[in-house]
Amino acid sequence: MSVREKAAAAVRELLGNEKSMHDWEHSVRVCKTALHLCRTENGDEDIVALAALLHDCDDYKVFGPENAAKLTNARRILDESGADCGRSFGNRVKSGIQQIFKRHAET
Repeated sequence: MSVREKAAAAVRELLGNEKSMHDWEHSVRVCKTALHLCRTENGDEDIVALAALLHDCDDYKVFGPENAAKLTNARRILDESGADCGRSFGNRVKSGIQQIFKRHAET
C-alpha cells in the first residue's frame, strides 16, 4: 500500500463518522479537485493529494485550536503512513503540506 493509500485509510477512519461538513466524502471531493488542478498546473501530485486528504484532519472547529496549531492528527497520519521515512520524499511532502496548511489557515 502506498503512502497516499495508507493516509487515505487513516483519514477515512478519523473523519468517517464526522457529522459536520468536514467528513470523509468532503476530503475525497477536495482531493479529486486538487488533483485535477495539480495536473493542469504540473504540480506535485504526492504533496497535493496528501494535503487535500489531510486538510481537515485538525480543523479547529472539529478538533479544537490546539490540534489545529500543532497539526496533531495530520502529523500522526503522515508518520504512520510512512511519509516520515528519512528520505527526501518524506521531507518534501511534509514541507509542502505544512506550507499549504499555513496558507489554508490564513483564509
